[in-house]
Amino acid sequence: MILESAPSTLRSSVYEALFIHALDGVLITSADGRTLGANARACELLGRTELQLIELGRDGIVDRRDRRWREALETRAREGAFRGVFRLRRSDGSTFPAEVTTATFLDGDSPRAYVSFRDVSTAEAEAARAEATTRTAAEVIDSLESISDMYIGVDVDWRMTYINAQAEARLGVSR
Repeated sequence: MILESAPSTLRSSVYEALFIHALDGVLITSADGRTLGANARACELLGRTELQLIELGRDGIVDRRDRRWREALETRAREGAFRGVFRLRRSDGSTFPAEVTTATFLDGDSPRAYVSFRDVSTAEAEAARAEATTRTAAEVIDSLESISDMYIGVDVDWRMTYINAQAEARLGVSR
């Protein structure tokens, strides 16, 4: 890796820049879950200052009702890293689904972890809407297939886009 052969001041400034300017929230923690540092995006997403996040530690940030965070800690302890989704808690008490990546590392002789996270509530909401649309479309098709009348759907150019089973049978055509 090129950065490994760079002077330590360059390495330090690159790592600092990655931490400060990350688009995701980033926390640096101790092995026991104390927050040692938080970037601006983490503060923004969690609605707290860096000092507040340091005072709270891990237990003040995760939604303790979401059992997946314990799985994350166990996986990270066993494998050195974890990636998954669980809920984090904002300062107002509301929670949000966060995609979390975390891994352990040594800072000199001290075990540390970084925790990188992003709010995925928009993606979760879009997935729910897509699922609802798919369900609604399936219900419409089921209804069209169950009626005793012929149904033929056409587009603006009068091309057939859908034909139900009754129309197919009565007209003697194949879909």
